Amino acid sequence: MLGDEQWESFPDPFRQMFVDNSPAIVAEFRGPWVEATAADLARIDVPTLLVAGEGSPPAFRRVTERMAAAIPNSRTILVGGGHFIDPGEPEVLKFVREVLGH
Repeated sequence: MLGDEQWESFPDPFRQMFVDNSPAIVAEFRGPWVEATAADLARIDVPTLLVAGEGSPPAFRRVTERMAAAIPNSRTILVGGGHFIDPGEPEVLKFVREVLGH
């Protein structure tokens, strides 16, 4: 999907993560798309963090912006890099600690 050149540019641990998670990735692409309206998103009543990568394709960034506009009390952060986001990103961990009260 990304092409041979992109695949080869990934570090070995990153490629291994894709290989290890390939059944879940394939299931995600084959599964039904989530269809949520702004009204559906407006009913979310839990702390919500939306994370977007600076290098994400514009279409993904627009989805994040629309979700942020619809989800009450949501927070959005923009992190460096491409579309794949490190869950250990300091701002993500800060949000988790805040939600957990730590």
